[in-house]
Amino acid sequence: MGKKTDLFELIKSLSKSEKRYFKLYASRHVLGDKDENSYYKIFDEISKMKEYDESLLINKFKGQSFLNRFSITKKRLYDHIINSLDQFHSEASIDARLYKMLNAASILHQKSLYNQSSKVLNSAEKLARKHHKIEILILIYSYKERWMEASGYSNVSREDIIYFLKEQSRVVEIKNTWDKLWEIKTNLFLHLHTKGIARSKEDKKQFFQITKDLAGIEVHELATPRLQYLFYHTMSTFHYAIGEFDKSLACLLKNKTLFDDNDFSISERLSLLTNGAYLSHRLQQYEQYKKFVTELRKLEHEAKITEDLQIKFFASIKSLELTLMLHEKSLDKSEEIIFQIQENLKRFSDKIRPGRVAFLYFKIAMIYMLKREYKKSLEYVNLILNDIRLDKNEDILSYSRLLRLMLFFEKGQKDLMYYEIKSTKKVLKKKNRMYAFEKLLMKYFLKLSKTRTKQDEEEVLYEIKKVLSEMENKEKMMANEIFNFEQWLTNHIKAMDMVR
Repeated sequence: MGKKTDLFELIKSLSKSEKRYFKLYASRHVLGDKDENSYYKIFDEISKMKEYDESLLINKFKGQSFLNRFSITKKRLYDHIINSLDQFHSEASIDARLYKMLNAASILHQKSLYNQSSKVLNSAEKLARKHHKIEILILIYSYKERWMEASGYSNVSREDIIYFLKEQSRVVEIKNTWDKLWEIKTNLFLHLHTKGIARSKEDKKQFFQITKDLAGIEVHELATPRLQYLFYHTMSTFHYAIGEFDKSLACLLKNKTLFDDNDFSISERLSLLTNGAYLSHRLQQYEQYKKFVTELRKLEHEAKITEDLQIKFFASIKSLELTLMLHEKSLDKSEEIIFQIQENLKRFSDKIRPGRVAFLYFKIAMIYMLKREYKKSLEYVNLILNDIRLDKNEDILSYSRLLRLMLFFEKGQKDLMYYEIKSTKKVLKKKNRMYAFEKLLMKYFLKLSKTRTKQDEEEVLYEIKKVLSEMENKEKMMANEIFNFEQWLTNHIKAMDMVR
């Protein structure tokens, strides 16, 4: 513990409220022997002293077993007092523990207990380094500057200051690199969420423009695992955005290796495993997919679940289940999953981002359409299109309008199709989302809206199939990534052939 008076100085520095809180803390924790709270008794006796006298304590507690290990007992009491001060203002977690330590260091500093404050700061620095908490390290160094000044630079050599300044500069450089990567990643995600996966050279050009500064970064030169994680996370998103799913998965797997060897949050692990499962299934790498799902389930089972994590696990896993259900055309458990989604949306209502809710609704609408339950499908589409919270640029709104067109056709509401085509064209042109696929739909759905017989419909559907088969594969793949029109068309033509 250092000087034998540290404990005395700390206890005497406590305010009445701090002492009262420690006693409450002590009453909630079994801090001593089985039958008596030795720490509490020592605390009480030291509180009464005007000057520290260890011989009085030894005489007072003569015969008590803890005197055989008195130095250890005092050290533990000291730690419990610090913990009680920390809990006075915060709760447990790595970040919270660090802020508690900073709070304790600040309290000790204010009480002119500079050496004790320095010890706490050194412990905080070690913990922050271990968990790569760069922002908190910067804060710790600012506290250390205050400590050196307040202590009159006692017990600080020139070499200490040179080392301190070097470490401070290194951490600031790491923070600047993090901020640069974070800005790129954030702009990339914002563009992806509003515009969707690139489907033209111009779209790709925009994503390349956002990430142009990544070209000058060498991952092996990044100083911490967290910087490397952010780099690969950003690159994975970039490759996904331009349709390079294999490269996106490769970046995720590099991050998975980082996760195996370092301490990352549950939220970060959840995101990686969910995206990895989706991409590996999309690329038909089924063994890799099974590994991701197994680890995802294990994480959900083992994690200490807060409400925030409950929401994240629910939204991620259910979205994955719906996506895979649509890819595999296996709808047996669809009602069970949809019910679970409805219950959780009621439970978490305003705590889930509107865009994420919209994607869940869209996938549910697609499932109901494949099940030929067109009324239910249309209900979910309308929930999306009537949600005023959604950013009007979000790609999901464009897809929802196209799906509503298909549903009007399925329901035989050809009069509504004509007006829907007109308004959808206007919206897509305004958003610059009128690609070859959308143009094809607008042209041939207009023809379908004008058909009067089943034979006329068949001719138009076969014509769509022919034109679609001649369309560039990349364009079809991107269009079908969310909006599975080809599957719908195939099902229709199969049904017509069976009737004949």
